[in-house]
Amino acid sequence: MTVDIPVPDNPEVALKNKIRIVDCKYCVVNVPWKASTIIVLNCSNVVVVFKALVASFDINESKKCTAQLEDTIGSVNVENTNGFTFYLSKNSLETPFYTSRVLEMNIVVPADCVPENKSKKENERDPKELAVPCVFTTTIDPVTLRMKTVPAESAGSS
Repeated sequence: MTVDIPVPDNPEVALKNKIRIVDCKYCVVNVPWKASTIIVLNCSNVVVVFKALVASFDINESKKCTAQLEDTIGSVNVENTNGFTFYLSKNSLETPFYTSRVLEMNIVVPADCVPENKSKKENERDPKELAVPCVFTTTIDPVTLRMKTVPAESAGSS
């Protein structure tokens, strides 16, 4: 099922709208206008396609979801979610992502922004999928007692 969110009559109202997508399964939600925030809660197999957000895209307690941004966004917040893919636009490469208790998350960068694609023909260019780390190593400096946390290297890498 595809759900198209209609464009509000007043553009100022649109920029203040928070769109909540709750308890949905197997659907596509299309938001063809700039809103304030999109919140996805307790959903599975949902695709959200949106133009732009003033504030954030928030997803919580969801599984196997995808979001595709066409323009710009303030931030992406992902919490307690398993299997999430976020497609960035060319204008949103510096978007901050905040994650907590997330497994199997990927960020996809447009083909035009991937350096190794510059020498390829246009029809041979592919977007780049980047895995967001979900396992970390934390160490404590015994002198300063400051913690340092970095993504853990997988057991199979050298």
